[in-house]
Amino acid sequence: VGRQGRLRVYLAARYDRRLEMVERSRDLRALGGILVTAQWVEGLHEGASDPETLGRCAAEDLADITTADLLITFTETPDVGFTSGGRHVELGYALGLGIPVLIVGPAENVFHHVGPHLHAQVVHRVDTWAQALEWVRTRA
Repeated sequence: VGRQGRLRVYLAARYDRRLEMVERSRDLRALGGILVTAQWVEGLHEGASDPETLGRCAAEDLADITTADLLITFTETPDVGFTSGGRHVELGYALGLGIPVLIVGPAENVFHHVGPHLHAQVVHRVDTWAQALEWVRTRA
């Protein structure tokens, strides 16, 4: 838990789910002052397309992850099709830093199953946002 006893959470999801993540941020804050560290949720990366700006955005996301106590990632079903996959990189970065991960949705790849195999790392998966909120509430 971060400064002043506040849990700091990074939200990872497809960028086109940003407005949903704004709502998820509000849900987390309503649990008692949880701080969402994912600045991308506030639209700060909107319209980024040139390599320099995209690189800055990626660096900001990585910095935001390093300040988090928990990364919550929102996965997708196969019918969603191709996405850029930045959220997968964010999950891997969190795993590398030893930051606990909560997966909301179906397991998409091998790294969504590492929970029992990494001694210092917590990886937990739930099916719904309601389950995720309950899981976070019991740990905040």
